Amino acid sequence: MRLINVKSRLLEDYLGQTTPKYAILLHRWGSEEVSLQEYQSPGHFEACAGYAKIDAACVQALKTGIDFL
Repeated sequence: MRLINVKSRLLEDYLGQTTPKYAILLHRWGSEEVSLQEYQSPGHFEACAGYAKIDAACVQALKTGIDFL
């Protein structure tokens, strides 16, 4: 399973029983969504309009004590 660390905003891989508690990011698709390929290119994906949704979800997750999306 690939999750977003809400503190670092980096992707982390988890397999088997080691999967941490996480929230599911649910949103409506719009223009300029961040693709997996873009997200894996640090410094590039932050410029996409869709990154604001990811960032807002990370902020909300931190407020509720959840470390991953």
